[in-house]
Amino acid sequence: MAIAAIIGNGGPGGGESDLVDLYLASSVLLGLGVLLAAISIVVSVLTNRAPGMGILRAPLFAWSSFVGALALVLAMPVLIGTTIYLYIDHRYARLGFGGNFGVNRWIGWALSQPFTYLLAIPALGIVLDVVPTMNRSRLAQRPAAFVAVGLVGISVLSAVTQTTVTLPWEGAKFLDNAGDKIADLLPFLLLTGLPVLGLLGVLGLSLLTLKSAQPRVAAPLAFVLLGLLGILEGAAAHILSGIEDAGLSGTIFEAGTYIAVTFGTVMIAFGGICYWGPKLWGRNIPDKAAIPLALLGFVATLLGSLPYMVAGFADQPSGLVNGFAYSGPQDLWNIATCGGFALMLLVTVAFIALALKSFTSGTTAGDDPWDGSTLEWATTSPPPVENFAALAVVGSSSPFADMKSSTSTGKGA
Repeated sequence: MAIAAIIGNGGPGGGESDLVDLYLASSVLLGLGVLLAAISIVVSVLTNRAPGMGILRAPLFAWSSFVGALALVLAMPVLIGTTIYLYIDHRYARLGFGGNFGVNRWIGWALSQPFTYLLAIPALGIVLDVVPTMNRSRLAQRPAAFVAVGLVGISVLSAVTQTTVTLPWEGAKFLDNAGDKIADLLPFLLLTGLPVLGLLGVLGLSLLTLKSAQPRVAAPLAFVLLGLLGILEGAAAHILSGIEDAGLSGTIFEAGTYIAVTFGTVMIAFGGICYWGPKLWGRNIPDKAAIPLALLGFVATLLGSLPYMVAGFADQPSGLVNGFAYSGPQDLWNIATCGGFALMLLVTVAFIALALKSFTSGTTAGDDPWDGSTLEWATTSPPPVENFAALAVVGSSSPFADMKSSTSTGKGA
């Protein structure tokens, strides 16, 4: 319904009053669906772990899904409540919230940074599960990974407070108005800097793990690492957009950061499909076909985001498709971004086609195609309905690796 409303000129700032109402009402329903799904994930992670699996022994994907879902449980009621206010205001023409042109002003934060980080948090767990498996080792400094993912979750504070924190940094000299600068800097670093620090932590731990051994060059690793770089690009660029002297507020620069985070998250999702797909459907996606798609996806991420960031520095306004002019090759930046979108669409269609072909008629995967260390690799591919005849008692964060080690030394005989 929301898509139909936008197509019919009923989205934010739309000219069809009834379709604007439809957009707002469908957004409430969509928000409720996301909220219920998030609650389900939180409850599942808290209550459905195997015996002996404390939260610190759970896979990092489970932890990141828990953090991301918990953040959405906090943020979605704020978005839903605000959207209901907007619907009532627009429906009954009170204009207390600015009518159709006030929609983006009040709920636009849900389609911008740092709210988009909340949707990307589960992807970080995919990265942290794939990297050590592809490296045939354990994750370096595993407790730090929990902290890194949690730092990214701090971005929820911007959502629940509906606050955009900027950094004025006034004064000709560095120490001018030092007290005001510190007062501005602390919330800016908390809400904007710490999530980036968390992303850097995920990248650093991944590289530290890969350094410890010879990694397997496979499609899951290519997708997740390149996708993580895309997310980090968008998050780091968002720091610049919050510095008032940069003059990026109200420009297309924000769209560039959004594209980088979104495309990066999609790429990591593709990596997760390459990684767990053989377990779910019993067949492999060939690396020779998938790795080039990962490289093209990374090119699409850069091509879709960087030109908009450059155009933002040139003061191209956001929300307009024509009626603006600035110095420089403005057509080039916009055509390049369109090319990035077209390339990502091509990559997405090609990946879906490749996955469908591979999972229906590809080479058969073994029960443990990646030499994994977590429990999902201990059952058959694809898994039976009941998964395990008896639940294993988990004694570490790598229970299947422990089982294989025990068997090889004769202790499990």
